[in-house]
Amino acid sequence: MNCKICNNAYRVLSSDGICIDCIKHHNELVRAYRENKMIKVVKCNNCDAIQSTSATKILRCRVCRKVMRISSLRIIWHGNDAHQAIEVMKSLK
Repeated sequence: MNCKICNNAYRVLSSDGICIDCIKHHNELVRAYRENKMIKVVKCNNCDAIQSTSATKILRCRVCRKVMRISSLRIIWHGNDAHQAIEVMKSLK
């Protein structure tokens, strides 16, 4: 069974079909939403992985682990709605 969000079969919770990494990431986005931070959906320059973040300066890719500046990344979507950011990520995968 693969994760509904990232389509990864690693550490998937059978009850809702979402992996532990996506649950942690979702909690980070909801916390950023509550603190009224801007959330960005970005594409990695190295491996083309799509991920979302509330970081403002640097980001470590969750797939290839490369550290990049936010200003050099391709920003696909930005806003302050965590649930909409997750829907954008689901639609792009």
